[in-house]
Amino acid sequence: SEEVWDGVAAAAGASLSECNSLELSTTVWAYARVSRPAPALFDSVAAESEPRIGSFSPQSLANTAWAFAAARHRAPSLLTAVAAESAPRLQAFKPLELANLSWAYATARHAAPSLLEAIAGEATPRLGQFNPQQLSCLAWSYAKAGHANARLDAAVAAEACARRAAFGPHQLAAIAWAYASSGSAAAPQLLDGIAGEVTARLPDFSPQHLATAAWAYGRASGGRGGEAAPAVLDALAAEAAPRLPRFSARGYLPRSPQ
Repeated sequence: SEEVWDGVAAAAGASLSECNSLELSTTVWAYARVSRPAPALFDSVAAESEPRIGSFSPQSLANTAWAFAAARHRAPSLLTAVAAESAPRLQAFKPLELANLSWAYATARHAAPSLLEAIAGEATPRLGQFNPQQLSCLAWSYAKAGHANARLDAAVAAEACARRAAFGPHQLAAIAWAYASSGSAAAPQLLDGIAGEVTARLPDFSPQHLATAAWAYGRASGGRGGEAAPAVLDALAAEAAPRLPRFSARGYLPRSPQ
């Protein structure tokens, strides 16, 4: 209940100095995971975490950044500290943690070019270990942050095309949006490579995903790459037309890897 969450937040806030790094990160992660606002708690965790950031594990670093981004709670000084601590330690980060970090900085709109460049260098040779959710979020994050890395773009596109059958509707929509939005040189490869899967899976797409895919392939048809765009757009129109009353004007934010 709300009273329980508020009570826990008040009790936790009073004893944060006794918490270790895992407990600090887990506390804000839990509140962000259930979308429970706790601004005073987040402020206190930020203040307690920053001077101790060197003791945070990769999981705790990633979860902390993810929590503050997901909760839309601004903590620029903490995010700068997390980025500086994470960058030289990325070899120890799992794919989920790398994806969470990139998603967090893109979502929070916190500039961290050195971190994103380091994540790209670490993630690219390990993309075979990333699941479709993590691949699509990685692509979305770099596009959203406006951070181009040609080697990562090409590698993610190749990996996604090879495993396109394992992608769900939201993952297909997210990665199509990412490549169409960024104008990556790999956009034609990605958009054409997943076009058949997108078309075949359209009945499973939500209105939000249909709109996102339509935007992506519409942008591609404007000379930004992708020979399959006209056929995909025709299929999208046929699928969307009878469902238009269910569409909304809400913007699209893909699921994070959590």
